Amino acid sequence: MKLIPPNILLLLVTVFSFGQEDWTLKKNGDSIKVFTRETNDLKLKEYKAITYVDTFKENVLSVILDAKNIKDWNYKTSESYLIKKEGDSIHHVYMYNDMPWPVSNRDFISKLTVKYPDEHSIKVLIEPGDSSLVPEKENVIRMKTFEGYWLIEEKNDLIKITQQLYGNPEGNLPSFFINTAIVSAPFNTFLKLREVLSK
Repeated sequence: MKLIPPNILLLLVTVFSFGQEDWTLKKNGDSIKVFTRETNDLKLKEYKAITYVDTFKENVLSVILDAKNIKDWNYKTSESYLIKKEGDSIHHVYMYNDMPWPVSNRDFISKLTVKYPDEHSIKVLIEPGDSSLVPEKENVIRMKTFEGYWLIEEKNDLIKITQQLYGNPEGNLPSFFINTAIVSAPFNTFLKLREVLSK
């Protein structure tokens, strides 16, 4: 059996440790927790939001994929619609976000891919879609760098909903503004999402 040289072993441990860095709880209220952690881009952080809902996992999936109504619960989103589907598992969705003055509004195209890891969970991968599907608008910044997922899990008699996301909002925004928004935005999104799911 070959031994790993000490310097290579140290490098592997360092890389693994950075990739698995612990999350920091930033907000905890109304049965919603929002965590953040550092990323390879030291100016921007990644967030993870978690809540529990008394519903069915298929109901949560239906709401997440209901593109025309995402605007009703996703924070700062004023327009949303389905661009196209590829079978039942891939959805290309357009979203437009209103930002507070003097920040420019943003829009983006998401490719949502539905996976079924096991019988008790559903995962929806979030990645950039084909930006050419919708022409860019004047004075609106098109976001093209983001990745993450929704995870819907059966936990005892409740459904655990997790959203983990990293995104670069582009443009000249101070990192403190972005890193504040990545706590308030998912928290408010989950508040509205729970309202929709409780109806």
